[in-house]
Amino acid sequence: MGFRLCVNLGAGFILENDEYRKDLNSLLLCSDIVIGNESEAQIYATKEGWGEGLSLKDMLRISRLEKRGRPGRLTIITCGSSNTVTALASAEGEESVTIFGVKAVPEEDIRDTTAAGDAVRLHFEFVPSPATSSQKADTICC
Repeated sequence: MGFRLCVNLGAGFILENDEYRKDLNSLLLCSDIVIGNESEAQIYATKEGWGEGLSLKDMLRISRLEKRGRPGRLTIITCGSSNTVTALASAEGEESVTIFGVKAVPEEDIRDTTAAGDAVRLHFEFVPSPATSSQKADTICC
C-alpha cells in the first residue's frame, strides 16, 4: 500500500510569501492529503488567483491540483466551530465534497485551538487511504 504524504497548508505568512508558497506547491505535487483551516485555504486560493473568498469549489480545486505519483488527493479544511469540509478527487476520477458538522464547545472549555487542528492532522497520518479518511472524518472532528 505504501505511505501517504500529508501536507499542512501552514500558517498564513507562509502562504502570503511567494517563495514559501512556491516551496509548498512543490510539496503539494506529491501530496495525498492536504490539511488546513479556512483562513489558510482562503489565503491560498486568493494568492493562486482563484478570486476572493473561499468556496467549496476552491476546496475541490486544491484536490485537483497537479499531482505526481499515485493519483487522488483528499483535502480537509477545518472551519472552526462551523464545519469541517473534505474534498476528494479520487484515483478513479470521481470527485466529492462532504461537509461534517462539528459540535460547538463552550468558550470557557477551549484550551488550545492549535492542538485541535493538530489532532485532526495526526489522525490522518495513520489512516491507510484517502477514501477511508473522508469516511472517518466525522469521528474525529465532532
